[in-house]
Amino acid sequence: MKDKKDSISYPDYQKETKLKFMKVIFYSLLAVLIASGCSTQKTYLLGSWTMENLQPKKYEKLAVLVFSPNVSSRANVELAVVDAFEKEDVKAMSTFSLFTMASNMKEIKEAGITEEQIEKAMKEKVESNNFDAILIISVLDTKQHEHYVQGGGTSVGISLASPYYPMAYPTYAYPYYGYYSYTVASTSKPGYYEKTTDAFLESNLYDVASEKLIWTAQTETKKLTSVETEAPRFAKIIVDDIIKKKALLQK
Repeated sequence: MKDKKDSISYPDYQKETKLKFMKVIFYSLLAVLIASGCSTQKTYLLGSWTMENLQPKKYEKLAVLVFSPNVSSRANVELAVVDAFEKEDVKAMSTFSLFTMASNMKEIKEAGITEEQIEKAMKEKVESNNFDAILIISVLDTKQHEHYVQGGGTSVGISLASPYYPMAYPTYAYPYYGYYSYTVASTSKPGYYEKTTDAFLESNLYDVASEKLIWTAQTETKKLTSVETEAPRFAKIIVDDIIKKKALLQK
């Protein structure tokens, strides 16, 4: 009796081998796509609020201020938000070269400068530069995910909550110069550990004349690895929501 394999013709055997090979390629590609999809950073709008019975205005000079100890990250986000506003015909301006205190809050507080002094200085700068609205963006919290990379590229994920840093959470009932938030950037460990960060941000839009909060939103960015890459997507999300909720008028 002939063996089953012997009964298969060469063309059929070649076809069967090719199909098996294609299956291996398909599942390998699928695994790569799933892995890359899981590691891609992405920003989500968690929720937003607009002042009740708000009469929207057309602002001539909207300031964008990001609180961050990392000057490069701050500049990337501010410029991305300004660009997103300009695409919606809203005049906006970055402030990383004007409000340097937003990158040095820890040092300023350690120097014994009071919140009252900081508020006064900020208010004077806002008014002297004729800003009629200000968008303040701050980091509420971060969570780190640490992955140990073994030989062959296998990784075991360990979710680590970031250390707690005292922060002044949003003071919604107070004017723009009374709102402060600051976070200390996490440090990465050397060796076989790779880290990604989930960042929770809050964006508050104030009307300078009334000193009132007119719009606020919270976002989450998962697996943040590059602020420069994610900044335009984050900016579009918050600016789109501001326009959608009619928190201000376009040109």
